[in-house]
Amino acid sequence: MHRRIEATIHGRVQGVAFRHYTQIAARQHHLVGWVANRPDGTVRVVAEGQPGSIQAFAAWLHEG
Repeated sequence: MHRRIEATIHGRVQGVAFRHYTQIAARQHHLVGWVANRPDGTVRVVAEGQPGSIQAFAAWLHEG
């Protein structure tokens, strides 16, 4: 069974390669999805995969 996470990341996340590192982390957890800068300075993340991978990725996003 696949799970999905949708997150909006706030703080200093644009201009510091956050999207790049997020893509690497998602690949390491065998997730698919996308990550994009938003005009308000946040970064939007959508990812899908196995529940354990989603949990680990969510923890990584929280630590930033």
